[in-house]
Amino acid sequence: MSYMHLICQFWAHRFPCWGVCQLHFDPEQKTLYFYCQTPTGRTAISKDADAIANLDIGIEQFVVVLQGYPDIVIQKRCPLI
Repeated sequence: MSYMHLICQFWAHRFPCWGVCQLHFDPEQKTLYFYCQTPTGRTAISKDADAIANLDIGIEQFVVVLQGYPDIVIQKRCPLI
């Protein structure tokens, strides 16, 4: 099982109401891009921004992309010491 397949399965299980999105992972920047097909999917992802920011899965930032809309960037939260 590839890393991307594992990530796709995780997202589908953890956030099933997002709808259809294409994923692209940039390993050098540790960034996962969600390419949404509808504004509804973009809205659903933005509602889960806090949960996404708290994930500890080796991804530093998440970028939600929908053509014609500004990108939403969700940064991983640093743990407080």
